[in-house]
Amino acid sequence: MARIISIIFIAVLIGTIILGIGAGYVVNKFFIITPEKDAEIINFTIEQGQNAAQISKNLKEAGIIDSEWFFRAYVKWTNTGANFQAGVFELQPGMSMMAITTALTSSEAGIKRVTIIEGWTIRDIGFSFENKGMFQAEEIFEQAGLPAVDYLPQSMINPAEKWKDEFSFLASKPRNVSLEGFLFPDTYYFFRDVTAEDVVRRMLENFDKKMKTEWREEIERQGKTIFDIITMASIIEREMYGLEDRKMVADIFWKRLEIGMALQADSSVNYVTGKKTPAASSEDIRVDSFWNTYKYPGLPLGPISNPSAEAIEAAIYPIPNDYYYFLTTPAGEIIYSKTHDEHVANKQKYLR
Repeated sequence: MARIISIIFIAVLIGTIILGIGAGYVVNKFFIITPEKDAEIINFTIEQGQNAAQISKNLKEAGIIDSEWFFRAYVKWTNTGANFQAGVFELQPGMSMMAITTALTSSEAGIKRVTIIEGWTIRDIGFSFENKGMFQAEEIFEQAGLPAVDYLPQSMINPAEKWKDEFSFLASKPRNVSLEGFLFPDTYYFFRDVTAEDVVRRMLENFDKKMKTEWREEIERQGKTIFDIITMASIIEREMYGLEDRKMVADIFWKRLEIGMALQADSSVNYVTGKKTPAASSEDIRVDSFWNTYKYPGLPLGPISNPSAEAIEAAIYPIPNDYYYFLTTPAGEIIYSKTHDEHVANKQKYLR
């Protein structure tokens, strides 16, 4: 088979010479050319299961190669078509076919694309990396701290504290809670050998970039801390969708805090139990945890998720309203109530 492929390749070379292209051009294209000094770096993705034809088409569309035919001819001649690795790779226009295939077939050279979903917890993030085979979930916990754990009465050292020297926005974070809330949800690109420490640092750096200057100034003007806002935003993230409704709910929650009323956020109970249910059970809301906003008034001990920029904005800029209660119908409609009796009546009407 290899001999047949070699014969085909030689025939191709002869054909190109006859066409006036020249063997020198082919050799240059396959092995020698290099990108321009200031050539753009392109993150090129190979999805699991893609074949050489699909990859060559995508390379052409990305502007990395100018001929699918030449690339496929090189892959066939070198018999590398079965060696492509799924992942994200840094490539540049003008690379030789050999350089491109070397990059795309190297398990060490690939970059992993990791998407951290808005509202995920440290637990979710840790197991996401574990499921991708990058490292164990515990390695994230060793850098960011454990979810739903109060380190104050524990004999354990809180690993999250070390990051305060590097990131000033963590100054208001109490020393007894993890980095929950500050691992900014986004799509990241990591080399395959990235460490959990590198991952946490990248997420904290991203949080620092996404916290707008005007947000920080408004938080200070309101007499709140970044930690207060992120804790509130983490609840809003899990309780409501859509910027306007999130701002409405933010005002409801802030008003409850002002009058000493319990937040009664089911999402805070789920954070402790690890459940994903839309409504906490009567047994769950009795769980003894400072994250249980049914049992303890005020904000929970710390954030219950890593919130999106939208939820953070809602926590900073609530829409003033006269409501103290809300519910979401099975159809997704938000029903607001001014009094507890009205809220109970709405629950009977919409949630029966």
